Amino acid sequence: MAAGPVSPVARPGAAATRPVRGATIEALRGSTIIAVARTDRAGRYTLSLPPGSYVILVKASRYLTKQTTKTVAVSAGQTLEVGFVLDTGIR
Repeated sequence: MAAGPVSPVARPGAAATRPVRGATIEALRGSTIIAVARTDRAGRYTLSLPPGSYVILVKASRYLTKQTTKTVAVSAGQTLEVGFVLDTGIR
C-alpha cells in the first residue's frame, strides 16, 4: 500500500509514492468482516482467507482518500497481491 504524490513536482529518479504504515485492511463478505490486518512499515499486509469473493476495504484517515475498496475472488491455495495507492492531496 502506498500514498502519493509525495511532492507537487515529479522528479526523475525520485519515488512518486511512499509506503502507508498503519492502515486498516478488512476483507468483507457482504457486511460481515472475515479478516482484518494492518499495514507494516513497508505498507505490506497479509490476509488469510478461505476461497470466495471478497471486498477488500482500506481505511487510512491521514490521507485525502479516507477509504477505498477492491473486489477480489480467491481460489483454494491462491496468493493474490492487491495493491492500493491513496491520495495524499499534494498538488
